[in-house]
Amino acid sequence: MGAAPPRAIPAIDRRRLLAYLTPLCPRRRYTALRARALLVVTWSAGLRLGELARLNIEDIAEEPNDARLRLRSAFYLRPSQAKGGERGAGMIFLSDAAREALLAYLREAERRGYVAGPRWRGPLWITLQGAAGVGHHRMSHRALEAEFRRVQERAGLRAPFYRFHDLRHTACSRYYEVTRDIRETQRLARHRKLATTERYVHLSEERLRSTIATMKAG
Repeated sequence: MGAAPPRAIPAIDRRRLLAYLTPLCPRRRYTALRARALLVVTWSAGLRLGELARLNIEDIAEEPNDARLRLRSAFYLRPSQAKGGERGAGMIFLSDAAREALLAYLREAERRGYVAGPRWRGPLWITLQGAAGVGHHRMSHRALEAEFRRVQERAGLRAPFYRFHDLRHTACSRYYEVTRDIRETQRLARHRKLATTERYVHLSEERLRSTIATMKAG
């Protein structure tokens, strides 16, 4: 059997996830902002799980040594961070929504003492289970996956739950739907073979077909 087809997260489920992650409760404000940033970055930039886990704050900060945090609109994913090494390396572009979510999360992390500003360095995704209760430890692949599963459950989504990799599928599918350009989508996905990217074309066409089928006459 071949690989499972991509499964993009529809807009209605993305809205439900973001609605749950609106941090109204101060007690869960940090974890809500962290999860919100994680989702928005992944489903807009199309990063893989391992690539996300290896990111550092200095990768996305314009001036890591400045007291005021400013984020880049694009950064270079190094071979040591990318799947496939040199073949997977390249520029990653952050949407305005992704940068806004990251800023909110990192400012909350700074307020709680989890990042040592004014030097914006260290792991981007910071766990709360550090030594002596200090959250300076990098979240593992498994922890990031568990975070996504937990958010889905508490947002009221039902099984079968989305895989973490479906966040990347969502980014690629949404990009193709907007551009209708498979070569540009290949660049976003950093696929070596165009045939891999063509899976997102099929996914997009299937969604279009199902949407038209449910449209009313008037």
